[in-house]
This record gives sequence, C-alpha cells and structure tokens, in this order.
Amino acid sequence: FELFRCFSFFFFEVARTFNLKIDDCEELSWIQWHSSADILFAGGRNGIWMWLITTNNVRQTKVYICDSPTTSIDGKLLNDGKRLLSCYEDGSVKLWSLKDEKSVSIVTGAGSATCLDVHHSSPVAIIGDLMARCYLVNTETAKILRIFTVVEKVTASEVTIECVKFCPGKEPWFVVGTNSGRLVIYDFNTSTLRHILKDDADPVVTCQWYMTNSNEMYIISADYTGMIKMWDSRSGLPLLAVLSQSVAAEDSHLLSMDLSVKGSMLFASYSSGQLCKFSSINR
Repeated sequence: FELFRCFSFFFFEVARTFNLKIDDCEELSWIQWHSSADILFAGGRNGIWMWLITTNNVRQTKVYICDSPTTSIDGKLLNDGKRLLSCYEDGSVKLWSLKDEKSVSIVTGAGSATCLDVHHSSPVAIIGDLMARCYLVNTETAKILRIFTVVEKVTASEVTIECVKFCPGKEPWFVVGTNSGRLVIYDFNTSTLRHILKDDADPVVTCQWYMTNSNEMYIISADYTGMIKMWDSRSGLPLLAVLSQSVAAEDSHLLSMDLSVKGSMLFASYSSGQLCKFSSINR
C-alpha cells in the first residue's frame, strides 16, 4: 500500500487477481484485520475507518472520529472482537464500541501517545508516549493502573517509546523499546524491572516475542542501523545478533520487522524499499 494516500488489496484465486484501492483514510498510521471477520481497520489523520472486505468488493461501513481533530497513532482490537483501543497524537486514549461508534476516554495525562498493545487474555493494555513512559490501563474500567518510567530524568520529548509488546504466554510481562536504544522487560503485576536487554545508542525500531513449540520464549528486536538481536526472555541472556544491512542496500535504514504466522521466518523492510527474509531463526 501507498502509505500516505491509499492502499491496495490483492486477492489471489486460481485464475483471477483483484486489485482494489481505497483512499478514504488520510496519512495512514496503522492497519489491522479483525480476528474473526473479513473486516479491516485503519487509523490515520481523519479518524479510524472500518471496511468490509470481499474477494471482489470493498465496502466502507463505519468511521470513528474524535470530537477534536487528532491523528490515530496506533490501534488494537480487543479480545472480545467488539471494541477497539486507539491512542492519539494529542495523548488521548479512547476505547471504541464497534457497534454503536461510541467511545470511552481513558485519561493517562500523556502529552502525546506513540504506540500501544492489548493483552491477549487479561483486560489490560499498555500505551507508550514521547516522555519515556508507559501507561498500564484497565480496559474494563477505563482506569489507569500504573505508570512505568523506562528512562529516568527525561524533561523533554527526547526519549520516545517506539514499541510495547505483551508476553504471549501466561507470564505477566511486557517488553518496551525506545529511540534512545533501551530495551527492557517489565513485570506488570509487581511493577518490577526484570531485565535490561540493551541500552546503547542504536534506536529500537520494533520488537517481537517469539515462542517455540516447546514454550521457550525469546525477544527479537530490530534497530535503526539494521542490527537484529535475540534474547532469552527468562534469563535476559543474548543469543543472536545479525547485521541485516549485509543483505540490504548500503546506507539504508531498517523501518519495520515482523514474524511469519508460524514464527520460523523473520521479515524486515528498509528505507531503500527492500524486503528481506531471514529463515530458520529457531535454529
């Protein structure tokens, strides 16, 4: 998809390919598929859009717009499939009901929000801001539970939370990465810092949890310079470091990273327009 104006869908069948273009959402920030329906959500400068997707048609169904103009920076569907949590450029956090298009505000006190994640089984979410803080909120009561200061003594918008991800297992952990190069794991039940995985000058772009079939859990981070690293999430010990720039164009920077559905392959995209695949990370 073209990031700022429109994006396209490609549906592949035995003998036909459909290319369907949508240009409703302005300055697209995020997209997410519904977990159990052919529905796509996208957030941007002019609100959150919802479309019903079929193999030959796209039908815009609803738009979720705030009272004041502000960009939806990130959004996640809750586990019930009926509500969506979004954080905004002005620091507001809203819990939207998909059916009636009404929202409940969660007051965090953040001046601006950068990213969020929703827990897979507990009614909690975590929101990052521009001041090195993470806000743990209850999605049932719409109340803030606690604030985690990832980097101390930040007085201006100089340390940004770039990624927050809850542990996919039963452990009450989340990992957070900053543009100052810090990557840490917290226990949100006890409010304790478990591990400082890295704390250098290379900004963290994104991070992922990786769980094997034998329930081993790892953290994979991607840095701006192209370094991809992996740690044991229980011990905090480093296991792997790959300079992905060796396969990307010179002077390009890493922009995003994700795992395949089965988790054994890792994909990274770069400012050069390249997409690189790293296979068999479990070995």
